[in-house]
Amino acid sequence: FFFFFFFQAEDGIRDLVRSRGLGDVYKRQVLNYVYDTLKPKYYPEVSLIPLGTGNDLSQVLGWGKTISDTDVYDYLLNLEGRSMMTLLDRWKVTLTYQRQEKVWQGLKREAKVKTVVESSYMYNYLGLGIDAKITKDFHTLREQYPSLFSSRLLNKFIYSQAGTRELIMGACRNMHQKIKLFCNDKEIALPYIEGLTVINITSQAGGTDYWGNHLPEIRGFSHQSISDQVIEAVGVSGTLHIGQCMIGLDGGLRLCQGNSIRIQVDPKQNVPIQIDGEPLMKQDGIATIDIKFDQQVKMTKQVMSNATAMEKKCYDVISWAREKNHITEEQARIIENELAKKFNT
Repeated sequence: FFFFFFFQAEDGIRDLVRSRGLGDVYKRQVLNYVYDTLKPKYYPEVSLIPLGTGNDLSQVLGWGKTISDTDVYDYLLNLEGRSMMTLLDRWKVTLTYQRQEKVWQGLKREAKVKTVVESSYMYNYLGLGIDAKITKDFHTLREQYPSLFSSRLLNKFIYSQAGTRELIMGACRNMHQKIKLFCNDKEIALPYIEGLTVINITSQAGGTDYWGNHLPEIRGFSHQSISDQVIEAVGVSGTLHIGQCMIGLDGGLRLCQGNSIRIQVDPKQNVPIQIDGEPLMKQDGIATIDIKFDQQVKMTKQVMSNATAMEKKCYDVISWAREKNHITEEQARIIENELAKKFNT
């Protein structure tokens, strides 16, 4: 069965959830609710209906950038016949803070470093530096003047203005001197960058392929997959570089590709950070960010070719075997994982 998820950044859903970010934020919250709170016996396939802005995961799964409100009925009628199950990697993000607090030692108050650990989950991307700064500025303005954000087009215009302001201010220069990057426990030498993004999907910022999957292969790196339990890190050298990536003239600076990533941050630098489009508003004191594979979640993608049609038939057989109790849920999960690996190679 399907679990339908409607999202639209401009409507009343913002009053129902903690965050007020763009669409990819809501996808993360719904998936976390299904897998961490509901915990059903049989996990549903989550379908996305792109009504708002952003929609990077929707584009990756073949559902496009956006549809109008009036098209939702026809969209739902056609969904079952042109969709199939696919798996999406989920990554656990552990944030370790080192914050100073003053405590009483006898008759004196002395500074003491307190370590705080928080965990979250990432499905799409995690960014540090320039893109996170733009996201935070956008979020702050939206909180202060919600009436300005009345349409998708206006949202995109304001977002671009935030990028132009960052080009002039240059608050994220020399980001490579403020962080250290480790992949599979090995330190990665960083070139000059103003932003670093850890990416799980092939789209960010409304369709930008920072990994450059459309470009020729680079030795030592492979194309991305959303279900290979491998994650990538890319860097950008500034807002002009971001613009080149957005129009397809260039890709990001490929930094590493592996099963785990750790980022050490100078806790005194107050580096901007965002997870799936949601800025961390209290980012002071962050010392390390650990990203490790957690599990795979069930999504639906659009059937667009004979190859994906054959893939759909394979998953249909697994669903039939599960419903008839010919195989257990655990056996079905193992087979689905193997199919996902084969079809995504």
